[in-house]
Amino acid sequence: MINVENPLVEICRVRDINKVQLALVLDVTPSAVSQYMLGQLRPSPRVRTRLAELGVDVPTFMAAFDAFREARRKAVVKRVRDRNRQLFKGAAVSAKGEGA
Repeated sequence: MINVENPLVEICRVRDINKVQLALVLDVTPSAVSQYMLGQLRPSPRVRTRLAELGVDVPTFMAAFDAFREARRKAVVKRVRDRNRQLFKGAAVSAKGEGA
């Protein structure tokens, strides 16, 4: 699987700031930044405006952010499917053993 990085991570790296500092810069809570970093929440129009004020190319940022979210969603779905397959295999093996 291709590893797609959240563009907020790159912003933090380039500016040498952490999540809490980014929250202050964007005027959001650290919890909101964490949700953005995990791809659980899309930056609001107000946050996108703030990013633009910081010199971020917002259309490019959002394209990268959406690619990150989609890659993360697919990885989560794959993990859940793999886990369910393993659970099903284990249940099938247990059921065979009980009938013997």
